[in-house]
Amino acid sequence: AEKLGLNEVMAFDIQAACSGFIFSLATAEALMKSLGARKALVVGADTLSRMIDWNDRNTAVLFGDGAGACILESSGPEADPVILASYLKTYSEGAQLITCEEQDRESDQNVSSPLDERRERGPYLQMKGKSVFKAGVQLMTESVFAVLNEAGLSIDDVALFVPHQSNIRMIDMVSQAIGLEDKSKIATTIDSVGNTSAASIPITLAHYDRAGALKRGDLVLLTAVGSGISYGSLLVRW
Repeated sequence: AEKLGLNEVMAFDIQAACSGFIFSLATAEALMKSLGARKALVVGADTLSRMIDWNDRNTAVLFGDGAGACILESSGPEADPVILASYLKTYSEGAQLITCEEQDRESDQNVSSPLDERRERGPYLQMKGKSVFKAGVQLMTESVFAVLNEAGLSIDDVALFVPHQSNIRMIDMVSQAIGLEDKSKIATTIDSVGNTSAASIPITLAHYDRAGALKRGDLVLLTAVGSGISYGSLLVRW
């Protein structure tokens, strides 16, 4: 807020990892309604390179740094909502699937003290890849069907499906599970920027908007899963 010259505004962080942008978008719209605010700036940004152990191929080859932002603007109390349906949850049983812990390189054991001289640096992001993949597909699929059911719509009504850019196999599996056969409706940028955590959805939206793939009034389906395990979907009107 200081760098942008924004004074006397409500500025705060939401820590929901890869789900952070959709959690923040829903929070911003709810606060705009309750407080009568006209505009909200929602930013998704992460620098995962600070938490990566570059010797760990389970994480080092997946993640990138990035940032994306959008502005929500109210057209008045009678205006149509931007978010038509939402489903945001935490699967707490998966809390230990993605962690960020300090690591003792010599003994390969987690250490609790940042003063331990054996620690090269840390903490490091650690992930149980196969379990995360399985849970991610199931949870995103669940949340997609939930918002479509809430809105009384089908996947065919969606103009663009924008999943968190976790990995292409997970995106393909979720797309198949929700019955989305039209590949042109599946938004991907992971091949160019990698998994940028909370930034992946706004970066992808910006890419497709600039390419002319979105027009006013389009239904856009956003879905994500992240550490926690936080997950959910939003159905939004562009």
